[in-house]
Amino acid sequence: MSLSELRNSINSIKMLVKSTGAMRVISMSLHTILKKELLLFDAFFNKFSYLKDKISLVPKNIESEKESILYVFIGSQRGLCGSYNNEMEKKIIEINNKNNNNYFFIIGRQLSNKVTKYLLNDFIVFLNFKKEFFLDLQKMIINHARSKNVDKIVIYYNSSKTLFSREILKDEIIMEYDFKKDNDIFYGHFHENYFSEFYIEKLNLHKLKLIFYKALISEQASRFIAMDAANKNANEQIRIKEITYNKTRQAIITKELLSLSGQKN
Repeated sequence: MSLSELRNSINSIKMLVKSTGAMRVISMSLHTILKKELLLFDAFFNKFSYLKDKISLVPKNIESEKESILYVFIGSQRGLCGSYNNEMEKKIIEINNKNNNNYFFIIGRQLSNKVTKYLLNDFIVFLNFKKEFFLDLQKMIINHARSKNVDKIVIYYNSSKTLFSREILKDEIIMEYDFKKDNDIFYGHFHENYFSEFYIEKLNLHKLKLIFYKALISEQASRFIAMDAANKNANEQIRIKEITYNKTRQAIITKELLSLSGQKN
């Protein structure tokens, strides 16, 4: 490789370093913002869900073989986050091969592009997995579950254990409960059946929002890790190519000096 080709290659990799460095900073910034919002919302959700035990909401008994389920899988909105969607893709294929009478809801453009070709059952995709679309997505999932008359929603999503590690978690949303009034709870002007339906709807919407936050935080963490690794690798490539460049340049200079020395002799 000539000196000009080596220099062009080095400059190209330096541009890549700038890009990956910028994306790394953006991912960490979004991760920090979402983490703070999650802490606030998690505190609210814990207080809100505490009421479920006080008013004695008990999931209705349904025979497992007769259960109708809406499976929700949350992947990444954008790429450049390593193997983030790979394990989720395997889980979708596994469940799709076992269950023929259930429904699928795929969230995230990158995951949707990977798995829709496998799905034989009824499915919906939601491509724009961003915080500003949380409410629309919450309502869409609940309304779709109701339209299909499913007994529960099962959600699979990536969650960060630490910044540098994640795991696929499974969570469930029960669509119907048996309601048992607790005499210690004051309902005001609410009729108990209306109150229970109102509360269940809000509980399910809030639980979905909590899961969305965790999944989006995990996506940003994965993108940060991927960009950090790419950035380090690119810097290493620059180091190696600069060594090669300097050796090649020195060899050319030495050759020219020897040539001049030979001409003088």
